[in-house]
Amino acid sequence: MTDTLEGISTTNNGTHLSIIGRDLESIPTDLASQFGEGITELHLNHNNIKRVQHLERFSKLKSLVLDNNDVEDISDAPQLKELETFWINSNNVSDLDAFLNIIERRFPNLKWLSLLKNPACPSELTSHDTDDYQRHRLYVLYKLKNLKQLKYLDSKEVSAAERKEAETRGSFCKVMVATPTQSPEQDNVPVIENVSQVSQSKKPQASSFFGYTKHVYTGKHSEGNRFIKNNDL
Repeated sequence: MTDTLEGISTTNNGTHLSIIGRDLESIPTDLASQFGEGITELHLNHNNIKRVQHLERFSKLKSLVLDNNDVEDISDAPQLKELETFWINSNNVSDLDAFLNIIERRFPNLKWLSLLKNPACPSELTSHDTDDYQRHRLYVLYKLKNLKQLKYLDSKEVSAAERKEAETRGSFCKVMVATPTQSPEQDNVPVIENVSQVSQSKKPQASSFFGYTKHVYTGKHSEGNRFIKNNDL
């Protein structure tokens, strides 16, 4: 592990640490001892990390970026009360409910969350059903309803109207994942099950129907946060 971290040093007066493309299979256990517990930004992009662990001593951490790794779940993540930014694009997260439950309990002050290009997340650009991604957003916001300060989800700002819609409809909007063994014919046909129609005073439109929808996972290429500017961070 020492060889892997050779030449790595902190920046921004010891508060920023980037270990990118070093083939890490796990977060080093002695990371805090080597680089200090005052780290507020930790970027571990483009490694082979599978679990979010060994971060207990980073109590001041505000930004954690794990894009392009092999993370399947975050059950080992400690409580990080100061964390505001968590990017985990292009990983292997497939159990959305378990993931969001941990986010809500352990990252209570999160403002920016991005999990694009995970099996649990439909692509906002390539999903066959163009409504899949918006339904997914509503479901995520519904599950994270206690994180009132959440400002960005993926590359888009969370609006007040979207949050209100999530409160009333989000529980019906979970998007089901198409398994890798599913045939292309199945992948290309959106299937809606257990549909609930929301009554409205005007003529029902497409947005009035909510249910469980299958989508195609498009692979491991990070697309998150394309519209977040430096002054937003």
